[in-house]
Amino acid sequence: VLSVAESPRRLVLGTREPGTRVPMLAAFDGERLLWRAELPSSEPLLAKEGEPVAVAVGSGRVLAAYERSDREELRVVCFELISGKRSWEVALPG
Repeated sequence: VLSVAESPRRLVLGTREPGTRVPMLAAFDGERLLWRAELPSSEPLLAKEGEPVAVAVGSGRVLAAYERSDREELRVVCFELISGKRSWEVALPG
């Protein structure tokens, strides 16, 4: 669980269960769920099982990283903090 500045907002890192352990992110305002999202935008079963590798918050956006198991690559996803709208997803080179 990550706190967002000095507000009641919290980010929760986790996985979708039962079933496959796809990396997920959720945002809460106090006890109220604002949004939740699987990190992979497509082919969630190709994500390495487990929580997001890293998360950063700033300028109204949330960046979260996860690994793909098929390509041994790290991918970064950007969400809008308030709405949870996915802005972009990209593979990190190297």
